[in-house]
Amino acid sequence: MYAVAPSSWLTSTLSLIGIPVHTPVLVINFNLEEQIKARLSALGVVKGIRLVVLRRAMLGGPLHVRLDMGAELAIDASVAKGVVVQQQTGSDSSEQLEQRAFFGWRKQLASPEAKEIGVVVAGIMQ
Repeated sequence: MYAVAPSSWLTSTLSLIGIPVHTPVLVINFNLEEQIKARLSALGVVKGIRLVVLRRAMLGGPLHVRLDMGAELAIDASVAKGVVVQQQTGSDSSEQLEQRAFFGWRKQLASPEAKEIGVVVAGIMQ
């Protein structure tokens, strides 16, 4: 007899462009040129970060996303196609992700990627 994993363990991997609005996802990989990956990294979009698509522009325009550290940015649709994300059932709602945003930015700024690109934060929240 084989054990069956609970449905809450099931995950799916797809491109950011295919994610429904207000669905939290985890960035797991990039299928992009190095220059574009470096730009996304400088903006805070790195492997392991959680984000949510807030809006989509009409006619295949950019996606408005919020990172778990609270930053919001627009990602071109052609770039979003190369961002591989993982959608998990039973993950936090977009409201819970927004509540964590205020505290999540500190962890992100302490990441090796942030230090590598020279992120400097001085005098914030002392």
